[in-house]
Amino acid sequence: MTRKSGVPQAIGAVPLGGAVPGEGAPGTTQSRLVLGFDHDAASQTALATAVDLAGRLQAWLTVVHVIDLPDYPANLDAPDWAEYARATLADERHLAEQALRDHPHGWSYEAWYGPRAATLIRVAEAQDALMVIVGRHGHGVGDGLHRLLDGSVSRHLAARCPRPVLVVSLS
Repeated sequence: MTRKSGVPQAIGAVPLGGAVPGEGAPGTTQSRLVLGFDHDAASQTALATAVDLAGRLQAWLTVVHVIDLPDYPANLDAPDWAEYARATLADERHLAEQALRDHPHGWSYEAWYGPRAATLIRVAEAQDALMVIVGRHGHGVGDGLHRLLDGSVSRHLAARCPRPVLVVSLS
């Protein structure tokens, strides 16, 4: 899918098997949580926290993955470039599905292209989410370089998101 005017575009943004028929479907008054999810350990911790919180609140949980460079191999000329990207995205989706398989209040997994923080804000606003949940990434060299290039999603959300933001620490 293409980006138009800088607006995040969805791919595969469809609810998956966790939906409970007749309950919590999109458009109802059930509380909703939005989780920003990616490949790293901080996101895994945030996912576990979000599933627990959604259970306690009897809330629908939308897991949002914003597709970015780590989802693709570094060598753009590699013959299996597209397959690597598909496999990486499928693995991330599978991790979320496994964590949510027993969540009784409904859930969905969405993959988007676009700026990460802005995309999470857009999804949270569209769903009238109670809050946005993200993991707090570490302070290693790789994390520092990533923040330098892309900025801190949690800081951007805390400063600009009109919804409450829960930042989950790795430890």
